[in-house]
Formats: sequence, structure tokens, C-alpha cells
Amino acid sequence: MKECEEKFCGFLRSMGVDRVYDMGAASALALKETQREFVDRYRSGDRKSALPMLTSACPGWICYAEKTHGSFILPFISTTKSPQQIMGSLVKNHLAEHQCKSPSQIYHLTVMMCYDKKLEASRDDFYDDLYRTRDVDCVVTSLEVEQMLEQRNLVLSQCESVPLDRLPGVESSFHAVGGGAGGYLENILSFAAKELFQTEIGPIEYKVIRNQDFREVTIIVNGEPKLHFAAAYGFRNIQNIVQKMKRGKCPYDFVEIMACPSGKNFSP
Repeated sequence: MKECEEKFCGFLRSMGVDRVYDMGAASALALKETQREFVDRYRSGDRKSALPMLTSACPGWICYAEKTHGSFILPFISTTKSPQQIMGSLVKNHLAEHQCKSPSQIYHLTVMMCYDKKLEASRDDFYDDLYRTRDVDCVVTSLEVEQMLEQRNLVLSQCESVPLDRLPGVESSFHAVGGGAGGYLENILSFAAKELFQTEIGPIEYKVIRNQDFREVTIIVNGEPKLHFAAAYGFRNIQNIVQKMKRGKCPYDFVEIMACPSGKNFSP
């Protein structure tokens, strides 16, 4: 993995990119903030507008939620930014300040697997009116990177290995426990069990509901079910969750949602 990262970094540097950072710090911050937000919501006991808490990292799901279910669904969606947009804040604010530059003097590009990340970056929410700049100026997908390599008759293994840069004062090492959707469900579940019920959980055993893209898990404490989490990937399963919520029959405290089947198999 490290070798591949450094080859990719070398390719980007050969294209004129000045600095290359991984998303580790942003992913860690997204998970920590989501952990805190879920515990606060759970303690509030509000099942009319706080629970189930729905993840917010998938732009395809957010776009669908806003356009299709609007004011009903929005209060349930986590307020935490995705790792991409948190990284945008780190680059345009923290890094710019460290380099004594205006945010508008830094052009920030991310490389993501999902085309919908382009839509996310272009949202008005992530535009700074004061400096007239976006948190993320451009999103290039992994497929577009492959096309760029092909145009130059290159394969990644031919590129020079160059170490990634480090954001000053920010710890970047990160490993998400769990599946390809960024590890939200398993990380939040483990944190909440310990924080709320002083319970350490082992390997999670899912119960498959309908199909592999709809799974749930329940944490039992002293013989009583305390936390009920689910992962719903793909629009058919998402619609099932939303309909249950509208009927007041959704049993979950937290739902990890991704628009793509199998959770896209990447960290957003």
C-alpha cells in the first residue's frame, strides 16, 4: 500500500502538484465528530428528530434525501462533514495559515473513487464568500487518473516513488475498523457501547436483512438490547429505511448509508 501511495505521489508531482497529503487526518476527525454527535443524540432520547442518526458522508445519498424527502429526513442526518470536506477545511484554513497565505491562494484537488464527490465539492455550503474560494476546488476520480496515465503511456509502477507530505501539526495515521463505507458503523458502535454502557465489544456479527447490502447488529447489555445499528447500501435498501421511519417503525439507533451497492468499498 505504501509503495503504491508513493508511486502515485510521484506521478502527481510529475504533473506539477506541489504537495500531496493522504486523507487519514480528515477521516479520523470525521469519525471522532460522528461518535460525539451520536452519543449526544442518543442521550437526548429524541426519536422524533434525532434518532435514528443517518450518516452524511455519501453525496449521492444526501442529494437524494434533500430532493426526495426534504424537511422530513434532514434532521436525522449527521451534521458532520465528509472526510473530503474536512480535508478541504484543513488545507484552506490550517495549511493556508501555516504558510501565511490566503485560502484563495491554494488550489486544492482531491482524488476520489466516486463521481458524486464532484457534486459535493460544488455545493454552496462549501464556498467561502469572504475569500471567494471553495474548500475543494477540483475533484478527479480514480478512473480519470487512469486515463491520465494512459494518455502519457505510463503505468503507475514506472513512476518515481516520492513520500507523501505531512500536514504541519496534524497526525495523519489512521485505520478505519470495518467495511468499505469508511468504517462508520463499527467505529461508532464500539465507541457508543463503551461510552454509554461501559461495554467493550468484540468482532461484530451481522444479521443479513433481505440481502448482503442490508445488515443489522444489536448490542446486548445485561440481557437487554441497548444499541441497534444497521448498514443500508443501494437505493432500494435506503428507501426501505426511509419508509420505516415515515411509518414510525424504524428500530435502529444509527444507520450507515451509502447510495452505491456494497458501500462502494472505499472510505468517502
